[in-house]
Amino acid sequence: MILGVDVYAGDRVDYRALRKLGVRFAYIKVSEGADVDKRCVEHAKGFRGEGIEIGAYAYEYSPRVDQSEAAKVFADVVVEADIRDLRPSVDFESACSASRAICVPLELALVHAEQLALGIEELLEVKSITYTGVGFWNTIPNAEKSIFCARDLWDADYRGQLDAQHLPLRAPSIPRGWQGYVIHQFTNGPPHGLEKLDRNVCADLDAIRWRRTQAWVPPIKAQEILMSPIDPWARREAIVVAKCSHCHHNHWLP
Repeated sequence: MILGVDVYAGDRVDYRALRKLGVRFAYIKVSEGADVDKRCVEHAKGFRGEGIEIGAYAYEYSPRVDQSEAAKVFADVVVEADIRDLRPSVDFESACSASRAICVPLELALVHAEQLALGIEELLEVKSITYTGVGFWNTIPNAEKSIFCARDLWDADYRGQLDAQHLPLRAPSIPRGWQGYVIHQFTNGPPHGLEKLDRNVCADLDAIRWRRTQAWVPPIKAQEILMSPIDPWARREAIVVAKCSHCHHNHWLP
């Protein structure tokens, strides 16, 4: 298994030490809503300088931000900083903002997360990876019908024991709607110099690399415009219902 980490502005990172400890890939938080992580470019330069492959992730959930705007903010930074060794990811693990100051119904959180992912994919012309875990995902009604289940899974599951090399002894539990995973986030503890960084393993980096030569084919075709049935901010949003070519279910789209 190939060892990786994921980081955000609050993490202390010794890039050279991580390389010596066997870290070969890293995901960097780039944005939350329309706010750019203040150290994402620094992290990108640091990891790249040590030959560690990098990818970007957008933290969802920022419910009062237009998701198309959030997608553009993310995509602009990813391109400008060239964080494109690994495919982008949408971190969907909560129906609340990171500070937990704002929370919305799970179904609406899923709608907005899907909108963010589709916006990112359209702008960057690459299929995203979905970060989530059983404990959150399986609480969402009908989550297995989401477009996310047609994307590769970055599975957060800390419940397993670690071996002598501090790697997981078992595979993670798989959320409803997926059959497998491409990345397993297994702990965020301090052993062997990794401070408190989230740690991940991947069996095959080719499975998550950004394939620049691969033609982009949007997986969804819009069919009709409807009004959202959920309206927590006392307004109605025009959204699209479309049929996914992968799972053949209808989904809310931006």
